[in-house]
Order: sequence, then structure tokens, then C-alpha cells
Amino acid sequence: MLRKASRGFRDAMVPLRWMAKYEAMLPQIVEMSEAGSGIDLISRALGIGAEVVPDAIHLHQTGQRPLGWVDGRRRQRRQSGQPFEPKYR
Repeated sequence: MLRKASRGFRDAMVPLRWMAKYEAMLPQIVEMSEAGSGIDLISRALGIGAEVVPDAIHLHQTGQRPLGWVDGRRRQRRQSGQPFEPKYR
């Protein structure tokens, strides 16, 4: 049987969404990119993967998050009007 807590309620902070690396490091990546640094130099200087830098630049330029990853590959949106063709037959 459940009973009421005698001490009252406690505040709890629960994060609802994790922040991607490219969002957290966006100001540093944009600053280095505008200074003329390349993707490899930025990734080595900040200690992040080379795939994170283009994601941050894409977010900065378009305001849209890049597509997610599925099985280690980028998810491609199917174009309407094009029939699906399997990769292997």
C-alpha cells in the first residue's frame, strides 16, 4: 500500500534532450571556419571528429539540423517520383 511522503517534494531536473556536439561547439567551429581554417584543422584543434564540423557549418548556414545516421551512413530522404531500387540484386 502506498503512503504519502512526510517530508514534502524535492525539485528534480531531468534533461529531456541531449545536445549534439555540433550544437555545443558551434560558436568555436564557426569562428575558426570564418577565419579560414579547414575541416581537418578545426577537428584536430578542438579534438572532435571530422564529421562533426560539417554538421555545425550546415546548422549555422541553413538553420536546419543535418539528417541523422542509420547504420553508420547518412539517412537519405527518398525523392518523390523516383522508384526504389535496391542496392544489391
